Amino acid sequence: DVARLFVAPANGTLSIVSDIRKDPSARNGNPVAARVLLNDRQLWPATGWQQISPEYENVTSLHLDAVTVKAGDVVRFVVQHTGSGGADPVIWDPTVTVERRP
Repeated sequence: DVARLFVAPANGTLSIVSDIRKDPSARNGNPVAARVLLNDRQLWPATGWQQISPEYENVTSLHLDAVTVKAGDVVRFVVQHTGSGGADPVIWDPTVTVERRP
């Protein structure tokens, strides 16, 4: 597995929006799996892993609102390789908006 991390800079709520797709260079026919965790709690999908299509044209969208965080909480955007030993590049550039709260 590989993950991109976001560390909450303050107490508040997060909004997370993103599209996930395989990179067009990855025409190997293998899907990948993805999920989002807040510390050790899974946020998306509700359980397990979300399968991401092996086709660049098939986009999976993610939209999470009102995720309550404390300063220092870690959101992990995790991708899991599901195919053979070849590369599985993924395009996943989430936008995280923070609304600070005391």
